[in-house]
Amino acid sequence: MLVVISDLHLNDDSAAPENIHPGAFAIWIKDVIALARQNKARELIFVYLGDMVDLLRTEYWFYPAPGVPLGAQGREDFPLAHRPWGMHDINQHPDQLSEACRARALAILERISIQASEQLAYLRGDTAGIQEELAALGIPIQRLYLPGNHDRLFWVDAAVRQEILGALGATIVPGERPWELALPEYGVLARHGHEWDPWNFEAFKKGRRPTDLKAADYKLVPLGDPITTELLARLPYEVYRALPPPLSDEIRAHIYEQLRYIEDVQPLHQALHWVLIQPNRLADGYDPATRDAIVATLGTVAKQVLASFMEIPFVNAWLKAHDKWNIRLDEADKIQDIYRLSKVFDIKNVSRVLEMAKKLGLTTGDDDASPAAKELGDPPRARYCVYGHTHQFRHVPLGCTANGDGLVYLNSGTWRPRLAQTRDERGFVGFKEMTYLVFYRADEDLSSRHRKGLSYELWNGIMHK
Repeated sequence: MLVVISDLHLNDDSAAPENIHPGAFAIWIKDVIALARQNKARELIFVYLGDMVDLLRTEYWFYPAPGVPLGAQGREDFPLAHRPWGMHDINQHPDQLSEACRARALAILERISIQASEQLAYLRGDTAGIQEELAALGIPIQRLYLPGNHDRLFWVDAAVRQEILGALGATIVPGERPWELALPEYGVLARHGHEWDPWNFEAFKKGRRPTDLKAADYKLVPLGDPITTELLARLPYEVYRALPPPLSDEIRAHIYEQLRYIEDVQPLHQALHWVLIQPNRLADGYDPATRDAIVATLGTVAKQVLASFMEIPFVNAWLKAHDKWNIRLDEADKIQDIYRLSKVFDIKNVSRVLEMAKKLGLTTGDDDASPAAKELGDPPRARYCVYGHTHQFRHVPLGCTANGDGLVYLNSGTWRPRLAQTRDERGFVGFKEMTYLVFYRADEDLSSRHRKGLSYELWNGIMHK
């Protein structure tokens, strides 16, 4: 029995809202144990498909140190040169971190291990009572980790790698290609899935085959890393610092907490829309003077944060390398267009700015099922292609083998709260979601009268309260 989850993004509680409640992990592991008993599992393999802990969603790549409470931080303190994107050469394959970068990464991981101690204990299987229940199954139990895009430092530094694996109680996939998992006995081919995302995998190339990927590709810094930290994680705190003193600490803290939910906007391209509509929404309910101060501050700080981002040497180098002279709008063009829009942005003209962004193609994403179909190949390498990364649970029948067996793309989604854009594009709806995938070998799950070889179960739940 194979169990897949991904994208929990357990964090240090600085830039992102609180971690997933431990109760969700208790429900999950008990359900998994019940399924293993019911379906006479011969083994239990937990696959953690990347981005389980988050070294990017944190304020501590620029502020003094993990653990410093809100309001006690100073101005930017940690040097840019020692951040994970401190180098200027985007083609650099760093085989080690600076001592300062390693120390800060390990400090962030230590803080995560404290903030998410109960959650990590469930993932390791060493929570009181659960360890005994797992042992009572009497079958081999294994935990495998396939790092995601927020795990780049995992590949670069041995100390960071060991800390992450230790926190999860996992090992890497054995063999020469530990970024992908092929288990023919389950019909599964799995990877995190960021390899087909040009923002989050620097070695991305259209038409590139999975077999062409190399270890060095996973060490390159994608633009998505500094976007996550230098833009999304930085914005709430800079707004908090900039809100004028007449506003109470309670109001400033409320604005800060609400802005931190930007981390839960998925897909990423919708974050632009969310940022544009938030000032007016956050200011609703306050007196006119307070409302004006909030709206003005958010608009000003958003421009300043983006301007600072554009000045980062790595970002400049990335834009030069990716700015192609062709008719098609490339990724560099999109970043530059967003920056140009920010210069003329006015809160009063949100609808106009959004319309311009839409015309420029700045609010659209890609279909993640297409690369999955290509990855399975013809003839197919596996029955089921499994990705994470997008935070969107998916079950997409792709085709059939010559003997009629289904070929399916599955996405393991996330357990994080999500903010999803409404179909009419007038706002966002927040909800909690939980997904896990279960696959059975041919000698398991024998209870069905229509049993034919491999099988799977997909569990996805949504709660809005």
